[in-house]
Amino acid sequence: MRFSSVFILLVPVSFLFAAQIDVYCQSQLGEVHPFVFGSGDEITEEFSPLAEVSPMIGLTGVPMLRMGGIGNEYYDWEGNDYGGVMYLDVLEGMIIEIALSTSLDDFLQMCEENGIEPVLSVNFQINDPSKASRMVEYCNGGVDTPMGQIRAQRGHPEPYDVVYWQIGNEPDISGMVIPVGEYELTLFRHFGIPFDSWSPVDSAYATSSSFAALADEYADSMRAASPFSISIATMSLSGDMGWLSETVQYCGENTDWVDLHYYPAGTWEQTPPDTSDYITWLASLDSGPNAFDQWYQAMVDSMEVFSGGADIPVCIMEYNAIVMNPDLVWWNYVDGLFVADCLGHLAENGCTMGGVYSIIEGSPEDPNTSFGMIRGDTLSMRATAWVMKLLQEKMTGTMVLSTSDALGGGYGLDVHSSLRSDGKLCIVVVNKHLTQDFDTEVVLHGFTSSGYSEVWSIENDAPMEAPYNGTTGIQFRGNLWGSGSSFSRVFPAASVTVLLVHPEGSGTPPVVPGAGLAVAPVPVCGSSRVLVTLAEPAFVRLQVFDLAGRAVQELCSEFFPAGETSVDLDAGELPGGIYAVAGDIGDASVSVRFAVI
Repeated sequence: MRFSSVFILLVPVSFLFAAQIDVYCQSQLGEVHPFVFGSGDEITEEFSPLAEVSPMIGLTGVPMLRMGGIGNEYYDWEGNDYGGVMYLDVLEGMIIEIALSTSLDDFLQMCEENGIEPVLSVNFQINDPSKASRMVEYCNGGVDTPMGQIRAQRGHPEPYDVVYWQIGNEPDISGMVIPVGEYELTLFRHFGIPFDSWSPVDSAYATSSSFAALADEYADSMRAASPFSISIATMSLSGDMGWLSETVQYCGENTDWVDLHYYPAGTWEQTPPDTSDYITWLASLDSGPNAFDQWYQAMVDSMEVFSGGADIPVCIMEYNAIVMNPDLVWWNYVDGLFVADCLGHLAENGCTMGGVYSIIEGSPEDPNTSFGMIRGDTLSMRATAWVMKLLQEKMTGTMVLSTSDALGGGYGLDVHSSLRSDGKLCIVVVNKHLTQDFDTEVVLHGFTSSGYSEVWSIENDAPMEAPYNGTTGIQFRGNLWGSGSSFSRVFPAASVTVLLVHPEGSGTPPVVPGAGLAVAPVPVCGSSRVLVTLAEPAFVRLQVFDLAGRAVQELCSEFFPAGETSVDLDAGELPGGIYAVAGDIGDASVSVRFAVI
């Protein structure tokens, strides 16, 4: 079966699979570090048009944005009068300079306006520590420094105060040949050569030992250029552990953290993937040769050995599946399931920083729809962006052990849970099965609930083309009622669901000050009204849900004035039973039950 470009779910679900999830709140795992919900991109990325792209990046909620990638080694940040230049050398017999429209200042000011912590990489290929130190001084120096003065002349007198830095990008792939369309790119073949002296016939490459010495010298030079302490990753590793070992042993005291990249599945082939490909890639995190938990623990153990026991954090600033084909089904929607599972594993293992690759891809002139959380060709959010927003808002606190008996070798029902500081239990359920719903009993251990949970989900409920990209995004699915120790819920195929379980004694949903919600008359027979009373104007979104938590009717999604507003409720097609009107008034969740006869 090959999926449609319009909807994933071509095959109707004919029956439900029964499943059980157990959440062991007494078995605590890693703390959820806010920066684990970061993203990244090529440092040569064009955020164009910036005025439209910037607020969309802000909407994803990413707290950290790492700019590096392979483009880092072809990027002259000082070129084009500090506007930035990329050097393209994939064509035979020539090297092309491309002036960029997004400068370092553009990127850093975008981070400022969205409250995002930037992570910057410095070029290692040209082996020029002075160029790296000038970049640090440009970002962090005062106006009394040479580079700070240039920054001020360009319109930003105040320093950007960039704390996090990396030296190079994946130096261990120097000499690797990768296909770029009909051409081939031989990576990092200009080692130690200034940009203006590059030749199409260069063949100078870094070695692990030369890079280790380079990283130590770079780190000293960069630290001297900043008026405050900066945090430097001396290694951004593709996978050759020999390079990591040599660098950390040579300059471990100059290393604040390391960046290891995680690509557990995918293909370099340009042929369109099919269902079996999707299943293999989705399962790779749990059952592939580089299943995350075992892989990450091996990396941490190796770092401890290489550093002689020093506590150097292992961060994952690039992770994703390497799927080179711009397949809409994978990149617009299914990748969101993959990344949701990645985020759960990263948090459970206590990873301090993470960066999904990448934040945006494509432009109106270049409709490349691979990778990015945001599509640049038709500017819009993909499922991965909605996943990032949902989990960074809900999955906070301390991760706890949770299991599923329907994991299906990684192609089934996966679960990640956290105990939040407000006492609530966040349960993230990723149904990676693309055609099967699961009728699930969620059993709580070491946690007594009030019997009430809020429900949000991201589902495949829209056309695959932009602007929806397969989903209407994060939807509040109403209130779920259970017992002190369990809840029942049907988790739809290809979905990410968050249950936010309230603890014992917390009562029912929060009351909105000065707001009222009522159904009148009740019981409902045919038609009725929902009365919304507000002390001040607010945005109101309300739906009708059955007891299984399924939305059966959309009531309103609009701005209401102060006072009482009446909304029609048509129950003529609803079977008799108990229902709830639920949704949001402003930032708070509200609900009221009613009977249909």
